[in-house]
Amino acid sequence: MQIDDIHIAESERLLIGDNHFDQERLNFIRSLDSSDLLAVPGSGKTTALQAKLYCLSKVRPYSATGGILVLSHTNAAVNEIKKRLSEVCPNLFEHPNFVGTIQDFVDSYLAIPYYNISFSKPITRIDTAICREEFLKSFQNKWIRNDNAWSWYKYNGIEQAKNFGIKVTVDGHFIPWDYTRQKEFKVASTKTPKTWKGKEDKNRRHILKILCELKMHMFDRGVLSYDDCYVLAQIYINRCPRVKSILRKRFKYVFIDETQDLQEHQLGIMDQLFCDDSVCFQRIGDVNQSIFHVGSDSTDCAWKPRKVQTFNNSMRLTSPVASVVDAFMFRRESGQAVRGTRNTDPEIKPYLLVYDYEHRDLLIEKFEELIETYNLNNIPEKKYGFHIIGWNSRWPDKHTFNSQELRLLDLYPGIISKESSTNYKDSVAGYVCKTRTLCDNKERMSIINEVMCESLRKCNKNDDSNRPFTPSSLLKHLKGKDCDLYEDYRLRAFIIIKQMVMSQYQKVYENIQSLADWLLENMGVAKNNEFLTFMSGSYIPNPELPQQEKTQIQTGTVHQAKGQTHCATLYVETMYQGKYESIHVTKEKKKATKTKAATYYPNPFYKEIGKQQKGAHIQSAMKMTYVGLSRPTHLLCYAMHKSSYELYNAEKLKECGWQIIDLT
Repeated sequence: MQIDDIHIAESERLLIGDNHFDQERLNFIRSLDSSDLLAVPGSGKTTALQAKLYCLSKVRPYSATGGILVLSHTNAAVNEIKKRLSEVCPNLFEHPNFVGTIQDFVDSYLAIPYYNISFSKPITRIDTAICREEFLKSFQNKWIRNDNAWSWYKYNGIEQAKNFGIKVTVDGHFIPWDYTRQKEFKVASTKTPKTWKGKEDKNRRHILKILCELKMHMFDRGVLSYDDCYVLAQIYINRCPRVKSILRKRFKYVFIDETQDLQEHQLGIMDQLFCDDSVCFQRIGDVNQSIFHVGSDSTDCAWKPRKVQTFNNSMRLTSPVASVVDAFMFRRESGQAVRGTRNTDPEIKPYLLVYDYEHRDLLIEKFEELIETYNLNNIPEKKYGFHIIGWNSRWPDKHTFNSQELRLLDLYPGIISKESSTNYKDSVAGYVCKTRTLCDNKERMSIINEVMCESLRKCNKNDDSNRPFTPSSLLKHLKGKDCDLYEDYRLRAFIIIKQMVMSQYQKVYENIQSLADWLLENMGVAKNNEFLTFMSGSYIPNPELPQQEKTQIQTGTVHQAKGQTHCATLYVETMYQGKYESIHVTKEKKKATKTKAATYYPNPFYKEIGKQQKGAHIQSAMKMTYVGLSRPTHLLCYAMHKSSYELYNAEKLKECGWQIIDLT
């Protein structure tokens, strides 16, 4: 089977209007051999995938054994595919095809069927937060205070126990597993209880045995975390290898988008299922944008590309910006590079703004001045917005302020970080604060839906599949129950969105509370203490980021900005593990001796490209900077702290394309 030019032309008209796919994209769209696509930021990889899916939907004769499987890491990415293609090729979303998250696929085709077979009953709940809560309750209720398990728990085991899980290896062995760090679970050796003296190893084995027993008890109850489903999936594959041939017959074309965000166990399961000559298995992403791996032990991407295709041309970036971004590419396949193809008039070289705490307000002023200088408020790309972003938003609560060690919250108090769910998801007030950073009505509606789903979860109300409500399943439920109820919900939500646009956040807070009460009442759901706590408190507005009336600037973290396009970006370097990004990437390779000077790894600010640097912090700094600097279509500014700048050669920075403005 081949993808013909006629269908490619149709996909161009639908997806990119009067433009045409370049040769890189055409090669990928036509390719139906198993391979991996590495695509630089702004290269249109998702659009190219959508074009391929459109073409396949037009030429593929579907049968019960010839479907298409499309997976991504997040619901947002899946919804984007559905939004673009559901009307023009609806058969793509019908049997035998499947378009969804990898979690949905593993749950539906592996974990749930295996659990039903093995335990002869349905799963009670799949929810990581609830699973952890129930696990800790079981631990607290089962072990009395004079038990060594309780001593460990009291001293330092609470946080550890939250992340305890079971991993099953390919050869069928069970391993105590730390889900957060993605490594084998070990009982902490710090703050060893006095009752352990002389018996540390014995007591650690005792604790692990107890935790394993409790985890298997949770399995038996049917209360599972999302990661637990991968354990069940792996067991199913091990004990019933025939499931692999069944799924290979069902899905002949398998595509995974944003592959860099998948973890090792997810990649392993997909390889076991579809790495076979009978299946077209293609993985798409950018290993240099894998910034969601948690902890210093997991900074590198688990995805190891094979039979690589590349998208090197970025339609988002200009040539000067692409040249800077390219130097921060941490893992580089042969022939891989970032090339900017966007043409602007004038072409703007990236700016390096030198700052310190005393002159922090000048960063915003200078950023706005540059926006005005280049008339960016009057170009079509203004719709992408002007953004100030950084790696780290806040310090731990007990951190002592130091003007030489800054994070975004020290500079701009209005920052709300996405890095930790506790920043806004613990209360309705937190969600309302979150809406202050949004400029898109779809995102505002998404927040409202999230609050409603969280309210139902607090009240232990599941959907028709006995799973926690998601925004899509909630809307589907309301529509199916009563169309008038659905329309009433949409109207109430629309009023709240209008109030968000008008910055009437106190009214937003009150009306979201009212909407939740109305929803529970109409769905016959009883309120409980957990729900009331979630709703309680008062809304306290966060301080506004100082800004001029003319230029609306959004702020956030690099994690929030990933996947976004900006018209102009100001990346502010922030402190992490005692160093700023520009210092992390200049790490010593060999220390100085009496006869030889110190040598350093290649410095990306000087556009020095060499072998992959070692060290978790270097990896993190390189990736974070790579993602952050690759957002803008026109103007890029990098704010370097004065203490870092003094270690650099200014003339060399200028030679490499940086325009330097010292604000201190």
